[in-house]
Amino acid sequence: FASDRIQAHRRELYTQEIVAVETAEVARQQQKIQQLSHRRAVGEGAEPRLRSMTPAAGGPYDNRRRDSYMIVHNARRTYVENRAALKIQKVWRGYSTRFQVQHEIARTAHATATKMQSLYRRYTTLKQAARRKQAAVT
Repeated sequence: FASDRIQAHRRELYTQEIVAVETAEVARQQQKIQQLSHRRAVGEGAEPRLRSMTPAAGGPYDNRRRDSYMIVHNARRTYVENRAALKIQKVWRGYSTRFQVQHEIARTAHATATKMQSLYRRYTTLKQAARRKQAAVT
């Protein structure tokens, strides 16, 4: 169906966009970590503020709270995306059904009008023939 193709295309674009944003964020974090570790190794900026910004041993994603947030965030994003897909399907099905019903009503009305015209023509022809017969007899 067309709606499935539209949804698949939208999901693909949305996924590519998310991957690009998340990749850029990870690259930024890694660059910041490298700069901080380089400053610490060289001896530049030995301020206490910079020391507190250094990452934990497991890297930037070692934080359980951040992992939990990412899981909830991704689940919420998937829910919103699925809700949007359901809305698209709902709107399309409603439109399609209304279109089919209107088409059927128009077809039935046309067939009924044609039948009525045919019956009226028959009636007028028979009436005209009866008049001619009556005129011929008298």
